[in-house]
Amino acid sequence: MKRIKKKIHVFVNKFVNNIWFYKSYKVTLILLKVFSLIYYFILKCKTQEKKSLLNPFIVCVGNITVGGSGKTPCVIALYRKLEGLGSNVAFMTHGYVPFGQKIKNVIKIKKGDQNNYDSNIIGDEALLLSSIAITYISSDRLQAAIMAAKDGVNILLMDDGLQNTKLEIDYKICVFDSEYGVGNGYLLPAGPLRERFEDRVDELDKIVVVKRSELIQSELQSLLKNISSDKILEASIEVKNPERFNDKEYVCIAGIGYPEKFFDSARKVGVNILKTFSFPDHYEYLEEDLLDIYDFGCRVLTTAKDFKRIPKRFHTMTDVLDIELKLDSEVIIKDILQKMDQKYANKSDL
Repeated sequence: MKRIKKKIHVFVNKFVNNIWFYKSYKVTLILLKVFSLIYYFILKCKTQEKKSLLNPFIVCVGNITVGGSGKTPCVIALYRKLEGLGSNVAFMTHGYVPFGQKIKNVIKIKKGDQNNYDSNIIGDEALLLSSIAITYISSDRLQAAIMAAKDGVNILLMDDGLQNTKLEIDYKICVFDSEYGVGNGYLLPAGPLRERFEDRVDELDKIVVVKRSELIQSELQSLLKNISSDKILEASIEVKNPERFNDKEYVCIAGIGYPEKFFDSARKVGVNILKTFSFPDHYEYLEEDLLDIYDFGCRVLTTAKDFKRIPKRFHTMTDVLDIELKLDSEVIIKDILQKMDQKYANKSDL
C-alpha cells in the first residue's frame, strides 16, 4: 500500500507542477479553476479569532505558495542573528510528513537530540532545525507556543504557518523564490497559491525575495510593483565551502519543493553532475528507491533536508551541499526588537 501511495505521490507532483509552473494541460486547468473557487470559499469560512500570547514573541517565516521558497534557510539566518543578542530563541514547526499522521501533541526536541527521532514521524525540517536549537513540533501551533512560553522562550521562530487559524503572529515574513514566483497565479488546486496575495499583503511586515539570478518572474514583479521598497528585501542562497565540490563528479538527488534550485546551486560551484533524480517535496525514501541511484559508481550529492530522509545505510556514500541564506537580516532584527518593545509596552499599559 505504501508503494502505491508513493507512486501516486510522484505522479501527482509531476502533473500539478506542469500545470502550475509550465502552464500545460490547459483543459484540466479550466476544470481545476472551479475547485479553486470552492477552496477560496472554504478559506474565507475558516477565519476565526486568534489567540494572542504575551510571551513568546512569535515571528513567522512563511509563504503563500505550496513548495519550497526558502523559508527554512531564512528562519535559520534570523536565528543566527537573534542568538547573538542573548535572546532565548527557539524554533516551531508543524512537522510535515507526506501521508503521515498530524502531530497533535507537542514534541519538544532539544538541540543535539535530533538523532533520537525519525524523519518519517516528525519531518525533515524538524530534524534540521532541532540540530541547531530547541524545536517545538505540532500541528497545533497555539499549544506549542504555550509550552515554549512555560520554558521561558521569548522569541519563537515559526517555520511556515502564515495560514494558521489559532495563533496570533506578532511579526510576519513572506518568502518568494524569484524565478518560480507565484506560478500561474491561481489558488489551489489550479495553482500553487494557498491564498490570494492581495488578501494578505497589508498584514506582512517584510517580503523576502530569494534571487537565484537576475530573473524575477513577471507575475511576481506585478504583485510587488506597488509595494513600498522598504518592505521588500532581496536574499540569495550561497553554498558553504564550495571549493570542496569543484570539478567532482556526482549523481544528485533532491526531494524538495523545486529540485532544479538545488541542481543549479551544485552546477554553480563546479559540480560535474552525471545524472539528476527529482522526487516530490518531503518524499519518504525507501531503500528500493535508491538502489539504482547508488549503483552509478560515484558519490551522491543531496540537500540537508533530503539527507535526513535517506536511509542510514546510504549515508557513508552521500555528501550534503550545505547552503545558507545571505540576507540583510539586520533590518529585520531591528524591526523585530522594536515591535517586541511596543508589544510589551502596550501590555503593561493595560
